[in-house]
Amino acid sequence: MPPRPFRRLEIEIKPAKSSEIIGMISIFGEAFPFENPKLARIMYAGSDPGPAVEDILEAHMHSKYSKFMIAYDTTEGLVPEPGFSPGGFDEDMSYGWISVGVVPQGAAVTSYAASDLSVYASLKLLEGEARDRGEDPRQLSLDNPRVHLAYELGARSQDGQSRHVADTHLVVNALSMWPDSHSDSTWEMAFRLLGWAVEYARGHDWPIWTQIPVGQTRFFREVGFREVGAFTLNLNNYAPPGRTDWGTQEWVQMVYSTPQQRRARSISPGERGENLTFGWASVGFVALGCTRHCYAASDLVTYASLRLLAQGQNFPKPDDPRVLLLCELERWSNDGQARYITNPHLVVNALVLWPESPEDIKYEVAFKLLRSAVSLAESRNLSIWTQVTIKQLSFFRRVGFVEVRRFTLNLNHYAHRESTVNWGAKEWAQMVYHALGENLAER
Repeated sequence: MPPRPFRRLEIEIKPAKSSEIIGMISIFGEAFPFENPKLARIMYAGSDPGPAVEDILEAHMHSKYSKFMIAYDTTEGLVPEPGFSPGGFDEDMSYGWISVGVVPQGAAVTSYAASDLSVYASLKLLEGEARDRGEDPRQLSLDNPRVHLAYELGARSQDGQSRHVADTHLVVNALSMWPDSHSDSTWEMAFRLLGWAVEYARGHDWPIWTQIPVGQTRFFREVGFREVGAFTLNLNNYAPPGRTDWGTQEWVQMVYSTPQQRRARSISPGERGENLTFGWASVGFVALGCTRHCYAASDLVTYASLRLLAQGQNFPKPDDPRVLLLCELERWSNDGQARYITNPHLVVNALVLWPESPEDIKYEVAFKLLRSAVSLAESRNLSIWTQVTIKQLSFFRRVGFVEVRRFTLNLNHYAHRESTVNWGAKEWAQMVYHALGENLAER
């Protein structure tokens, strides 16, 4: 299979305007049911939430307590994924947007600024239905399972905010990404939109709160949010009578803390001293003609393991399963570098993070280390290669690496023959960062 062409994504974000509300409604109307099909059917009972969302956006678009940012993918020559067709949309069509509310200390957490858009729109829809029936929209009955669900989700968020972000804080009301977007665009736009929210929070030293269905957590984790709570609801308890099994839905509550707030939490490394190293990275320079077997072109774990085996008194035979595994990992990396990147280039040999660090500290340290590698690559107009386990994938995506290939190895094939343990499978990802100055069109 020939190498996939690369393009640097050009994502533009800017404050949303009233003229863009219709497009924002369309994105939300497509994205929420796509990501949460059963939940959407129960919350809206087949009704179109669009009019309710439109009323909310028009009412809060210019409020001092609400911020709306919209993202456009203006990249030229994107490589579409199989089956993707823009279907006549404008080249600069908005593919994503974010709504962030400002909740002052002591303010009511029932306002839109403190709420999730999907829940707030559900309540607006229910109020409209009550008015159509000639009922008081301020007296929604908990006997209605949809009302019960909306109130339950609202109460969970209010309780979480009071526990974890009692002072003035921000709330991510919505992060809506066009579901048919190219996957790289979706990730990049989510990072840019959430990155804007993080920078806005840092500028005011405010924490950020969000309560989201579990499917969106990957975006938030990658910009430094940490999980503070989770809960699961049985959707059958909120559905109309019938034989359909609606299953369960999980929500995650997350908080972003600014660097000042993280320092205030007084992370203590015990007796190891205040200047504990939370992480480090190694980057190798692979020159023209450099052998792929040198450390600069290798993964530290693979390279160190091979060196360790070579130093033993009884060097293992070539058919030793440990040697086979390490050579297979080395072969995959060498093949990937030959396919997807040209010399000279850089290789991230290692990204090591202190395992006991809080998750938000890990993301911050990883971001700074990898940004340093990216800055080095940009200054010398070089690409960067890395082959990492899936667990570290998010760190690299956050700074602009593009995934080019994945592979999975059955670890049982590399275990001692006497072993009765099922070791399962392990997946790796190969990623590339291209400097802005490279002529990518030739790839």
